[in-house]
Amino acid sequence: MIDEETKEVDNSESKIIINSIINNEEVALDYLARPNNNENTDLLKQEIKLLDNKNKQILVNNLENIIKDILMKEDKNEKIKELPKDKKFFIMENAIYYIGRSEVTPNIELLKNIYYITDNFYIKQNIAFTLLPFYIEEIELNFVYNILKNEKYQEKLRSWTMAFFYCKENPYNYVDNGKDDWELAKNARINRLKINDEKDSRIEKAKSFRLMDLLVLYLFKKSRGNQILNDREIEIIKNSKIAWKEYSKEKEKLIIELKGKLIV
Repeated sequence: MIDEETKEVDNSESKIIINSIINNEEVALDYLARPNNNENTDLLKQEIKLLDNKNKQILVNNLENIIKDILMKEDKNEKIKELPKDKKFFIMENAIYYIGRSEVTPNIELLKNIYYITDNFYIKQNIAFTLLPFYIEEIELNFVYNILKNEKYQEKLRSWTMAFFYCKENPYNYVDNGKDDWELAKNARINRLKINDEKDSRIEKAKSFRLMDLLVLYLFKKSRGNQILNDREIEIIKNSKIAWKEYSKEKEKLIIELKGKLIV
């Protein structure tokens, strides 16, 4: 059981954290070695967005090097070598997350290799979501199929989603009871499903998240019953576009199946 507490980050600290990673300072590991929530990550994502392309690339390169240091059995990085397993996990989680929010193409093969060698659900989940903008369907579909056939994974994804969005406790400790209010998590997905116009500035994220958004909605409906979606939300789901050129036929079929489960 991971018992670290999430620490709140303010605007000034988010800048310090990002700069420490770019400058390859040891203190960056201290910042990365703690759980995060939606409020904290939003501040850090805003700070990343302000970086120029050169610094975004440096950020990603340094985060990837940190990941490689954690994976290396030789533990060449002395500070990482001394860290307990839980801290290494948080560093890996946060590094992967911010790589995916950098607007820079990451080392996709590195992330794919980690996805297949790890048995940690949260790392797999993180990589699956991080790779969504790059349409690596091999990973996306593997993750979705594994979720659909594993009740424990379904509970973990719901629980992590709830705790992350509500910023109320460590996302890795909270267990969804099927009764808590999930409006924030639902609205984020419904709002993306409304986006179908290629001219909309938000369309790229909406397209890349479509399957995952439907999956998460389905898992909450399955756990809470048919009455969790109102008529307006069902109509949005019905009208959400699925035939994008980036999608394979297999992905389109899976999206259609999930939509069908949500609108009945």
